[in-house]
Amino acid sequence: MKILVIADSHGDRARLQEIIDREQPFDVLIHCGDGAHDLDRVVLPQNIEVLSVAGNMDRAGGKRLIEAALNGVRFLVCHGDRFAVHYDYDRLLDEGLRRGADIICCGHTHIPCLLPHPPVLFNPGPADRGLYGIITLGSAQKPLCENRQL
Repeated sequence: MKILVIADSHGDRARLQEIIDREQPFDVLIHCGDGAHDLDRVVLPQNIEVLSVAGNMDRAGGKRLIEAALNGVRFLVCHGDRFAVHYDYDRLLDEGLRRGADIICCGHTHIPCLLPHPPVLFNPGPADRGLYGIITLGSAQKPLCENRQL
């Protein structure tokens, strides 16, 4: 299973579309907020699952935190601002542990980050700067998370 993880697209739908087009095919798209409604104005592949949360700049609102299981892996998705990730990831990691998450996806800092300790914390960096992430879930292997850039 291939998961495209984006955050902080901030209205740059052209860059978002370029990322989507480059990484096809994929099974799931996760948007970690600040531009979540940009997904309404791009062409998405058919039959993909979309998990999207609102960030501090998403005025229309929406869910701020989502828990989901994908291929047996428990995800916690949020923007990160409500967990003070600009200072450190400790509060968010504690929340992930409390909820039993295997992988936490967030944005907000505009700095890519991959912390491998359980739970894995993955911030793909800002999509409006061409940064994004890929998570690969296999049946017999640990999840593979990688940061990418256009």
